[in-house]
Amino acid sequence: MISRDRRALLLGVAVILSAAAIKGVRVGLAATVHSGIARANIETLVAAATTRLSSLPRLEDSVAAAQQALIGLAPSLLAAHSRADAHAELGGWLNSLAARTGGRVTALIPEDDSVGSGRLRRISLRAAFEAGPKAVATMLRTFGASQPLVAIERLSINADDPFPSSNAAPALRIEVVCSGWFLEDK
Repeated sequence: MISRDRRALLLGVAVILSAAAIKGVRVGLAATVHSGIARANIETLVAAATTRLSSLPRLEDSVAAAQQALIGLAPSLLAAHSRADAHAELGGWLNSLAARTGGRVTALIPEDDSVGSGRLRRISLRAAFEAGPKAVATMLRTFGASQPLVAIERLSINADDPFPSSNAAPALRIEVVCSGWFLEDK
């Protein structure tokens, strides 16, 4: 290798190392400037979020709020702890209603119902009644104002003979699918 070649090679290496060093300094400088800007932006965002959160009303524990809402529902729930008990209670309530209004229950059939959330469950019951027009009107008014809350899902009213020959009121057959809510035991 000639001295001239050696000098060219050393000069080339020096230029490459200088370029790498300059680029590294430039990247490091840019990263430092960028991180300073990012830090300032983050501090500004945190300050703005803190101001906004302090102006909001104080948040409650969501579980405690849900429990309070559930306690408020208690008078509207069936006093049962299983599906069978809830069906029995709803059937007893319907029998009592029919007896008070002068009608009679001819059938009580539990229906499948899978609606629920957590321990809160809904049950449905198909009931068939025979009653006069006044008893039917009283029954329907009672459904809307009942405690526990019983909702009518479907209602069918049929008259065997809408124009009876005597002065007696026509006998009506009522079929209703109603539902109620209860808290199931774990």
